[in-house]
Amino acid sequence: MDWLEIIANVSLFIWTALKFMVFSPVVALKFTFLTGLLMNISAGFAGVSFFFFLSDYFMERAHQKRVRRLINGTAKPKKTFTWMNKFLVRGKRKLGLFGIAILTPMFISIPLGSIITAKFFTHKKWAYPSLLLAVVFWALVIGGLASFYPDLFKTIIPETNEP
Repeated sequence: MDWLEIIANVSLFIWTALKFMVFSPVVALKFTFLTGLLMNISAGFAGVSFFFFLSDYFMERAHQKRVRRLINGTAKPKKTFTWMNKFLVRGKRKLGLFGIAILTPMFISIPLGSIITAKFFTHKKWAYPSLLLAVVFWALVIGGLASFYPDLFKTIIPETNEP
């Protein structure tokens, strides 16, 4: 394995941790079932862990930045009931912890879903494990589909002709 392949695999790992829906099929097609499954799960775990446990830092930093802009006069006071707040609260009430967790890797994105889960469900002991279980579930689904129906993803992801 040369350096170029190592760099490509590390960058694929990082992109899978950030955009699971887009890059997990690439991993599943590039590697064998078990290797692709383990890489997808470990990349998902890394992304969930990073963003879930650092969400307090991200939210505090955003709050401090907002306060600084308010003091400088470059920002208006924040509205209490914005359409985004209403959307998030409605999603929290309708879907709950496990609904948000199962949608996070494939539809919401790991960074955003982890931060939302940490913000709304940090007091629940199943918040972090439910995100990890959702990553395992979607890695199994993507890996299984790529193994049994490789043509399904090959129509979406073009093959590269390597020399």
